[in-house]
Amino acid sequence: MLAADAVVGHALGVLVGCRKSGAFEERNRKGEQNMRKYMNGNTLKEIAELHSGYITVIKPNNGGEERRKATKRQRETLCGIFYGALWGLNSGEEVRSNDKMADAIVEATEFQADILMEPLLREGETLQGYLSVYIPLKHILKTWERE
Repeated sequence: MLAADAVVGHALGVLVGCRKSGAFEERNRKGEQNMRKYMNGNTLKEIAELHSGYITVIKPNNGGEERRKATKRQRETLCGIFYGALWGLNSGEEVRSNDKMADAIVEATEFQADILMEPLLREGETLQGYLSVYIPLKHILKTWERE
């Protein structure tokens, strides 16, 4: 669960920055909140597990990308990363109603995944965080039920 703790900690730092910058005051242009619905921890865990089965890596020899099934350790770490991000995206009305804050959490999570997954990859490989984390989280956000 260290990966989830790291992502949540980073996301909270992002949230504090958003609070100081006034991003919490930003709302839907029509004056409606259009807030994402709250999800319980079990639902968030299921979503995290669903999205942690595959990774895309950048190969060292030619820079090409390879999508492959994640190893058990990679899957566990990636699940923790997704789970932490989902809790961050789910934490409070201010976060669930602000798309800019959600974008900040997703972007921070992508970079956290790059760092946390690095020791779990083959020599010279790097995680393609955009395809492995950013795109799945954006898809989750797009399909997240609204109130």
